[in-house]
Amino acid sequence: MKASYVDVRITDAITYLSAKNLLDACYDSANYSTNAFCSTFQRDSTGQITSFESGYYNIANYDTQALQATLEYTFSLQRLGMPIDAGTIDLQGNYVHYFKNQQNYLASAYPLTGNTASPRDNFTINTTWQRGAFSAQWQTMWYGPSAFMLQVPANTYEDNQRPPFVQFNLALSYDITKNLSTSFVINNVTDAVPDYPGTYSLARYYEALIGRSFQMQIGASF
Repeated sequence: MKASYVDVRITDAITYLSAKNLLDACYDSANYSTNAFCSTFQRDSTGQITSFESGYYNIANYDTQALQATLEYTFSLQRLGMPIDAGTIDLQGNYVHYFKNQQNYLASAYPLTGNTASPRDNFTINTTWQRGAFSAQWQTMWYGPSAFMLQVPANTYEDNQRPPFVQFNLALSYDITKNLSTSFVINNVTDAVPDYPGTYSLARYYEALIGRSFQMQIGASF
């Protein structure tokens, strides 16, 4: 098992500023009117904005602090008193916890983790049993507590805080010959669905949102 602490800080990163960002940067500044962002838009005689210079600026800072841990362990089932041909168990896992992960610009901080798309805690553990040409893998994917929207008052959205979510996948493989193999996969074995599925990140929760699914593959090598 290995663990590492990550502390990354990036300054003057490029970020996009919209017209609203430019206006906020000008009028919320302590040196309003002489602030550089006040010259990025123009108004006509009636006070209406006639043009603005939205675009990319080197003004953002990123601050990330996280703990990463990995697990790799393989042992023969013979060690547990089973027959010599009982096979082996291989454990592989990874865990990530974010202490801080945010973007800062124009005197405001924007968290990049903590929502359903990127929870502050998550881990994946693969347990694989190998016996000759046959193998079976049980995968556990766990996502920690998260929020639908960050930086909003507690009463803005009903049930804004979302509970942890766990999903299990199963893969069975068999080497028919030296050059021919087949596999059968069940994604989301328990057909688990997160609460309020329509508000979850499709990229992270895709298999959970489509429900239990099955795949069968045949592979050949030459």
